[in-house]
Amino acid sequence: MKKGIVLALNALFVVVLHNDLFSQQADFRPLEDSLYRMSERIWQQKDDVAMKACSEDFSAAFQQVLALPGSFEYPFDSIKGIGKLTADDKSFRIFTWNIHESDGRFSYYGIVLTGGDNPRIFKLSDSKNKAAIINTPDLTPTDWYGALYYKIIPCKTGKQKIYLLLGWDGIDNNSNSKLIEVLSFSPDGSPVFGMPVFHTAKGVVPRVVIEYAEDASLVLRYDYQTLLVPKGKGVKRKQIWMIVTDHLVPLDPRFEGQYEYYVPVGNTYDAFIFRKGKWLFAEGVEANNPSTGKKQEERKLLNYNLLPPK
Repeated sequence: MKKGIVLALNALFVVVLHNDLFSQQADFRPLEDSLYRMSERIWQQKDDVAMKACSEDFSAAFQQVLALPGSFEYPFDSIKGIGKLTADDKSFRIFTWNIHESDGRFSYYGIVLTGGDNPRIFKLSDSKNKAAIINTPDLTPTDWYGALYYKIIPCKTGKQKIYLLLGWDGIDNNSNSKLIEVLSFSPDGSPVFGMPVFHTAKGVVPRVVIEYAEDASLVLRYDYQTLLVPKGKGVKRKQIWMIVTDHLVPLDPRFEGQYEYYVPVGNTYDAFIFRKGKWLFAEGVEANNPSTGKKQEERKLLNYNLLPPK
């Protein structure tokens, strides 16, 4: 970013803080307008280096604004291209965005703002080697498994409150992924990413990453749905909240394990179901349309492989 833009923003901070010196919070409208213009410049750049520089400048300026009293309540709705989520209990807000690089990959940026009487700000730095940390719990903000988050799900494991984050990661030109991340806070209030609470067919993992073909569309949502539970010689329908996702299969059996060729099967959903502080994988749930209560289509009854917590 040009030096003049940075100086202009700093000057605006001085004016806003002077005008609101005796008020409870700053007037965020002029600051939001400046942040909007800065965010627009990110995606107007023609090369990766310039985009990354503009994104870093925007992140620094946004953190300055978030440090002002009253920022937690301000929506920042006019800033486009930035994901903005607030926990239901007002314990934190999280902002995420990305840039699409020339090689087809994405770089991610994020900020966590905690609530309460002593709010803190944490910059999230995208890991450059996600394959090496995909199964690593307790990641810090400096080694974050970057993604765009679109949903927060609060829950508890033992006496600890944690938050599941549903997100999207455009891996490259061949595949995308959606993920379920765990966010918790350490005793000193710092955000921690990843926790071994997901019981899957491949074992217990700290986060769930579902890779699929670039041209496919994958459902990953938190819904009130029906689980078909075998009971004697019959089946019992039990409605509960769960994380629902499409069941994926390779386009051809020869592509087994090559996830850039995986697509939704179209007639089956899988799910993660919360039980005793763990999220257990269930295969073949019946998905209904929550807005109408009508079945989207009949689901084939499968062996659910519901994995018990240890």
